Amino acid sequence: MNYVMSDIYGDVERFGEMLGMIDLKEEDNLYLLGNFIGGEGSAELLTQLAESVNIFPIMGAVEKAALDVLELMTENLNSESAGNPTDEMKTAAAKLAQLGGRSVISEFITLDADTKGDLLDFMSELPLFEICDTDDAAFILVPRGLGSFDKNGKKLKKYTFEDLALTEVDYNRNYMDDDKVFIVSGSVPVQDIGGENKVYTSNNNICINGDLKNGGRLICLCLDTMKEYYVE
Repeated sequence: MNYVMSDIYGDVERFGEMLGMIDLKEEDNLYLLGNFIGGEGSAELLTQLAESVNIFPIMGAVEKAALDVLELMTENLNSESAGNPTDEMKTAAAKLAQLGGRSVISEFITLDADTKGDLLDFMSELPLFEICDTDDAAFILVPRGLGSFDKNGKKLKKYTFEDLALTEVDYNRNYMDDDKVFIVSGSVPVQDIGGENKVYTSNNNICINGDLKNGGRLICLCLDTMKEYYVE
């Protein structure tokens, strides 16, 4: 089976509960549509994902902001000005905090050097999107949207981080001519789109962000059966 979640924000407890609910097996695949780190538990969750062989995270806005500031911190520690944050570091840290990722820094600095290096390498290699094919449909998995969309020849690998992680899907638009192709995204809370905190579908666009960060719930969708799972 193929499953997808988004916007976990380091909530390892609810993530673990959801894994138990769907009974994720070794032969299954789980995709995470960005913003899986941010709150308390981010380092633990990131370590778990780095060691997994069947969980496939995508680079979201929080991961990109975290990677930027953590790389700057690492460079600073190895420089002559070690311990004195640069203006660039302060700006990057402020951006991460604005996205709800302040805990990432405090947890990261407690890790040993080897673990820090391994996690930075893991984050730097995160893809911007994934494609999941099932027996009945194809799913384009993105953190937030499809900016600068051009169905007449622009390949997915040509889309930028800004296109996929910072630009919202237009839920009133059907991007694909094939009704068996769906775009699945997170980032935007479903209740901000459809009013209810449940999987939102419109014009072959699917949103699964249950706004867990702000007291909502974690949503998981099975792409093979379209069964919905919720952890409060």
